[in-house]
This record gives sequence, structure tokens and C-alpha cells, in this order.
Amino acid sequence: MSVAVPKLKRDWIGRQVHLKRQIETRGGIIFNEGEVMNVAAYYQGLTLEAISTCQHCRRRSRQIVTRISINEVELLPEQKP
Repeated sequence: MSVAVPKLKRDWIGRQVHLKRQIETRGGIIFNEGEVMNVAAYYQGLTLEAISTCQHCRRRSRQIVTRISINEVELLPEQKP
């Protein structure tokens, strides 16, 4: 499924992407290939965030990875509200 790539950088913000490869941050957080993440910003590459919930305590945490090339992700279709 092919989705048209936005022409403007600001049009990436708020969209969801699918990782094409495993990404590891300097802090040791590992994002697996195929994980769906939200685009939070676009400055010197994409800033991606993932929100996860603990099964035991129901606490939510947000992990962020920066400077990801658009070649490392696949843009997902926009979801209608």
C-alpha cells in the first residue's frame, strides 16, 4: 500500500509511521522493526514517539527517538476522526 509523501515537513506532524528497521537510542531503548509510532516533529529528521502502558500498574510512558530519516519509515494512511 503506497501513501503519497507530504511535500511540506509540517505535514508529517501528527501522522503515524511504520518502522522499516530496528532502532536503538543512545539511552538503550529499542524500537522493533514494524512498530507503529507517531511523528511529533520534523527538524533534522523525524522525531518519533511511542506511548506504552504497563500491564501491572497501568502507568503510561512516552519514549522518543529523534533524527530518523524518512527512508527508515513507511508512512501509514491518515485515519479519519
